[in-house]
Amino acid sequence: MDLRGIKEMKNGDVFILGDIRLPNYQKYNDDSYRGYALLVNSSGDSLTTIICDQFSDGFRDIIQSNDYNLIGASATIEHSDNTRGQPSIIRMNYSGKIIWNIIPDSCEASGSWVFHNNMRKILQIDSLNYTGICTIEKLDTQDIYFPYIDYRVCIINFNLDGKVNWQRIYKLDPQGFEQPSVFDAKRTLDGGYILSGLYNLSTSKNTESALLIKTDSLGCLIPGCDKIVNVHDIHQGKTNAFEIFPNPITKDLIVLLSRVDTDKLYKYSISNLEGIEIISHDQMFQRGVQYLIKISDKIPNGEYLFSIKGQDFNQCEKIMILR
Repeated sequence: MDLRGIKEMKNGDVFILGDIRLPNYQKYNDDSYRGYALLVNSSGDSLTTIICDQFSDGFRDIIQSNDYNLIGASATIEHSDNTRGQPSIIRMNYSGKIIWNIIPDSCEASGSWVFHNNMRKILQIDSLNYTGICTIEKLDTQDIYFPYIDYRVCIINFNLDGKVNWQRIYKLDPQGFEQPSVFDAKRTLDGGYILSGLYNLSTSKNTESALLIKTDSLGCLIPGCDKIVNVHDIHQGKTNAFEIFPNPITKDLIVLLSRVDTDKLYKYSISNLEGIEIISHDQMFQRGVQYLIKISDKIPNGEYLFSIKGQDFNQCEKIMILR
């Protein structure tokens, strides 16, 4: 058994999510995986156990619709082969009986369902519409030896009847063999989405990076708002590339850089929390020198993102302007 999350329902009950492997399960006489969810009340008393009849990688996420049915994020695995699966959205009643399931279009069944080919997150848009976030694997017909290596980020919007309203598939780098994985997603104030995950671009450097994607309300990428952050910068996060003070800012901003080898030209910018750039300038920075950044009076009070981008790092910090 593998437990993966805890979700609270509208009535205070709690689902403990995961998967379970059942040796010699009598319906198919095999030992394949099933989606597993344990429902407990606020006192921890077990109310019911859901074990999906269909083969799956378990539940990565589950939410409750207004009619008190459940919508789960999982991966459907082929009955005859535990190694091939596809991301799946499953709607079921409170006892776990499946009403319908959705598999994204253009998605191949493959052996990467544990890490890539798996539905990760379900978001409720309104009382009738929902959005699922996953990574899919597309068939690369040009590669006869390793045909299932073309990974894509996928976002799919659907209603309570199981009808798909729209689906978006993103290829982030047209030049290289990429392996993105998305793990979480949130709605933004403009009705769009922010997706976070992992990005591995197999080039000569074979770099592994953190991934952020910003879309509008229809899942379309917003130009300039997809970020691939080198993991080296994350590992060095305890020694930040720069410090900013004071914060909150009452007038101007002082920046002190600690990871610049020599005088180099960098770009600094201030953006709102939706990733829309407000100001940006090029600046020569030197390690150990304090730089005064003028904050225009035209920028209203509030929370913003201050970032500095160069060849050797790309760091972003939240700031508060409070005059």
